[in-house]
Amino acid sequence: MLGSLMRFKFARDLYSKRVCKRLTEVYDTGKVREMSLDVETERLVVLSDQHKGARNGADDFWRCEPAYCAALGYYLVAGFKLCILGDAEELWEVETPGPILDHYKEVLALEKEFQDEPGQYVRCWGNHDLHWRDEPSALQQRLPGLELFEGVKLHLEQGGEELGEAFLVHGHQGTIESEQLHKVSKQAVGKIYAPIQRWRKKASTTPARDWRLRDAHSLAMYKWAAGRDRTAPLLLIAGHTHEPIFSAPPSLDQDADQAAVPPAWARAQAEARAAKHPDRSTKTLRYEEMKTACYFNTGCCSYGDGSISGLEICDGKIRLVSWPWPWGKDPPSRVTLDEASLSEVFKALPA
Repeated sequence: MLGSLMRFKFARDLYSKRVCKRLTEVYDTGKVREMSLDVETERLVVLSDQHKGARNGADDFWRCEPAYCAALGYYLVAGFKLCILGDAEELWEVETPGPILDHYKEVLALEKEFQDEPGQYVRCWGNHDLHWRDEPSALQQRLPGLELFEGVKLHLEQGGEELGEAFLVHGHQGTIESEQLHKVSKQAVGKIYAPIQRWRKKASTTPARDWRLRDAHSLAMYKWAAGRDRTAPLLLIAGHTHEPIFSAPPSLDQDADQAAVPPAWARAQAEARAAKHPDRSTKTLRYEEMKTACYFNTGCCSYGDGSISGLEICDGKIRLVSWPWPWGKDPPSRVTLDEASLSEVFKALPA
């Protein structure tokens, strides 16, 4: 229903205003962690939307556990800070967190190795693990001293000079079904959808079944980042949609005429969904409307093929990366999908 309304400009505009209003509220008055990062000497990886479940048919993470653990091991050895940007645990489909934390205690142990180093680990909540905002004790027993946030203000520096700021947030803010009607949606998913998924034993990594709604939400987040009044350049990094987005200047195999085109991996997803649902899907996300490189999305860590995606900030660059796992044929390995110089990204932003 809501997705169908996104056919109309007035509905998209109203939706965008609500999302932008909530993002502003979180930025101005939310529980936000402030931290600094020298992009030349320090490293950060941002991962989101693991949706760890109870290892049953409704668990979207178990296929991705090998790739996720391989990625965490790589980032730990390489000296990366780790930001988990929400929906780490699937607490809509699983009534209590205990079974999830027990089933994935090895994963939490890996995350704890980041936490053991001061300043190396930060966690935000999303809509599916909003439980941690109000009742974090079970998670804090596994990760002692853990504090959770709704967002992160990341002050980026290079060579002793300030580049600008990145605002990290899960991205569900302002949505009707994920925030305003959170309790209703949680009950519907837990009581109706989760049992069906357990029976079918089929992965479901799409938070929005209607691609129009997903596109409208991505554009709303982009518009907030592109249009926000600010005294310094700002990037928005989010998750939630499970759609990897890299709205940056051309790099790798892209040329100047393809600056707004998504990487091949994301294009393949868009083409596949259009072929499957030509009557109700847009062929691609409206990248032509993203004329400023200010919005980036991690994708997710719960793809049905066992792969994960995320964003890295290091070596003076921002990178969209994937960790594919061809079902045991080879060990999971890191693949760079796209990258851009952060100094060039910030130079291109409006003052």
